[in-house]
Amino acid sequence: PTVMEGSPNVRIGGGTQATEDIEPEIPSWVTTASDLTMLFAGFLSFGGGVAKGPSAVAKLWSKLPGSAKISRFFCRYGTVLTAMSMAIPAIGILTRPVEVIGGQKVLNGEDELDFTYESELPLHWQRNYLSSYCYEGVLGRGWSFFWETQLIKTEDGFVWQNLSGDILPFPDIPLGYRSFCEAAQGWMIHNDDDSWTFQDAGELRYHYPPFDTEGRSRLSHVIDNVGNEQRFHYNEQHQLIHITGCGDLNIVCEYQSFPFEEKTVSRLTAVYQVNANQARRRQCAYFYNEHAQLVRVEQHTDHPYRQFGWTDAGIMAWHTDKYGLRSEYRWELSDDNLWRVIENTTSEGESYRLEYDDIHLTRTAYWYDGTTACWHS
Repeated sequence: PTVMEGSPNVRIGGGTQATEDIEPEIPSWVTTASDLTMLFAGFLSFGGGVAKGPSAVAKLWSKLPGSAKISRFFCRYGTVLTAMSMAIPAIGILTRPVEVIGGQKVLNGEDELDFTYESELPLHWQRNYLSSYCYEGVLGRGWSFFWETQLIKTEDGFVWQNLSGDILPFPDIPLGYRSFCEAAQGWMIHNDDDSWTFQDAGELRYHYPPFDTEGRSRLSHVIDNVGNEQRFHYNEQHQLIHITGCGDLNIVCEYQSFPFEEKTVSRLTAVYQVNANQARRRQCAYFYNEHAQLVRVEQHTDHPYRQFGWTDAGIMAWHTDKYGLRSEYRWELSDDNLWRVIENTTSEGESYRLEYDDIHLTRTAYWYDGTTACWHS
């Protein structure tokens, strides 16, 4: 019959049936990467992670079957990420900085820049602190340096401890492929020799060797778009001991062991610059209490540049700057078992307190002078 005449045994619509094997144009690992990108994009807003509850996060996180083995890094499925440094400008931050949505204490400004080695590719020795970080860095819990970045393998992928200390999950990326990381605004590349590269939105590339027998890959070198580089050297205990690079960069790190909770922990104690004559000049030094917590930072002199105090729960109770300004923090434990700041006072008499309404998703700050501010999702 003709088209116009029609046919009684032809039906338009209904189900589909594959008659040939079809290779998807977009591999499944890319789909997973896209899902995870959307997951972290959701963390950039208050409602994205918290309002939906841990289960919404867990569904995507569960796509990496080995994730349970490293759940201690995640602090209750993304609680860390709710307050990660990438999100702070989007959701609000208070002075002496506290991230207002999660109530987390943040330190990553100029007071935490211990020194800069000027060269074609400058080395910025910057400390970062976030109270919700659960892992132990070379300065103790909550602290990180950019060079502590590493990849940690899971059963079907890996996680990346990025340059700010945040933990970001990735699916298994095949050799020769790359995956865009929305949270870090850059590409994670799996090179043909099984090494890895993170390429940021600027001019820098961060290189990681193939995974070792423990399933880890630590930062090996950083290079810019004209070939200037910094190289990172480790001892058998995987401690960074030496940094070399352009402009006669020659940095040496020293460590000390501390007995703590029936085990021994190692902490970074001093950083030296070595000149062409092999003479060493101290750039900074770090001092600890009996609990292996950072209590003092010094630079070229013996005068304290920064000092810190800690609560019994291991979170920051106070800090002072090089001018002697002291900031103190009061904390409460939320229903999600996360410590958050409820009050800040300074030695100059300034203060504010924070109220959290988890039902209506609001945060309110009350200042000592009677002014208030409110954040609402």
